[in-house]
Amino acid sequence: MCVSALKSMTDAQRARRALRGAGIACEIVNLDRGITRRGCAYGVSYSCGAKSTALAVLARAGLDYGEFFGE
Repeated sequence: MCVSALKSMTDAQRARRALRGAGIACEIVNLDRGITRRGCAYGVSYSCGAKSTALAVLARAGLDYGEFFGE
């Protein structure tokens, strides 16, 4: 699984809607604030096979993911 960290639960919910709207299965996950540089506490997880599409969807939706974890 790959995870894009987001700054708030609201952004994580928006990201989930955008990704699901693009046909990408995803879930909101809680992150330990200590593992991200910006202290992000939420993220969306999805298959690493969908990484490039997912990142493009998040960019089009105007969602600035703080960090990316995975492949």
